[in-house]
Amino acid sequence: MMFFSRTGALAAALLAATPLFDGVAAQSSTPTIYTDPGTGIVFNTWSASTAQTAGGMTYGFALPQDALTTDANEYVGYLLTLAFQQCASKNGQGTGWCGLSLGVL
Repeated sequence: MMFFSRTGALAAALLAATPLFDGVAAQSSTPTIYTDPGTGIVFNTWSASTAQTAGGMTYGFALPQDALTTDANEYVGYLLTLAFQQCASKNGQGTGWCGLSLGVL
């Protein structure tokens, strides 16, 4: 016996996933351009507010100039935390790390 139609099952799945959309809706898919003053590298960057992640952060990527015509398998990453030493170890001397998961590559 079938309890849900396909439409009903899709509606139930979307309703169940609704709480997950809050962070996604607050992020823009349009990047902000940032040029590093020391290297001249131009990054596409996106930011997450302090409401989305403790301390907030900005992350970005720079691809090779020929990335659209070749099989680019590298990039230069940019990561800036908005709170001073947000990535610092609590037990260290102000050193630590931050990271992003890019998913399956």
